Amino acid sequence: MIGKNTRLFALMGVDLSANRIYQMYNYIFEVNGVDAAFLNISVPIGKMEFTLQNLVQSEFEVVLIDVESANLPELLNFFGKTDGYLSKILIQNRALIPVFTPALQSSEDEILQSARLNFFEWFGYYPKLPEDTLKTLKESAPRESILTRE
Repeated sequence: MIGKNTRLFALMGVDLSANRIYQMYNYIFEVNGVDAAFLNISVPIGKMEFTLQNLVQSEFEVVLIDVESANLPELLNFFGKTDGYLSKILIQNRALIPVFTPALQSSEDEILQSARLNFFEWFGYYPKLPEDTLKTLKESAPRESILTRE
C-alpha cells in the first residue's frame, strides 16, 4: 500500500503495456522491507512534453526511461538536446534533472544488475534475494508488447 511516506519511482516510455519490470522492483522492495513503490508511466507519442511538464509536480524521486524511448526527439527537445540518450530524470525541489548517457547502456541481460545498482543508488545497499528468485524475475520482467510488433 502506498502511504504518505512511501518513496515513489517509475519507468517512463511510449509503450509499456507489456513491461512488468515494476513487479520486479516492487517485489525487491517488499522482501527488503523498504517502503517504496515502482510504477510504469506509459505515455502516448505526442504527449511526452505535457507529461514532463506535469512530472515536476509529482511525488516521484526518480523516473527511469525505457530503452526504446531513451532518444525520442520529444524527450531530447524538452531538455534542449539533439542527441544522446536520456537514462533517467531526477526530481528534486520541484525541478527535473535529466541524466544523459552517450549510448544505450541497458540490455535484457543487464536487467537485474541494473535493478541492483538502482536499488543501491536509491537506498544505499544491495537487495537480498535468492538466485532462483532473481532468475524468475529476470525471465518475467520485460516482455514485448503485441502493440510494438509489426
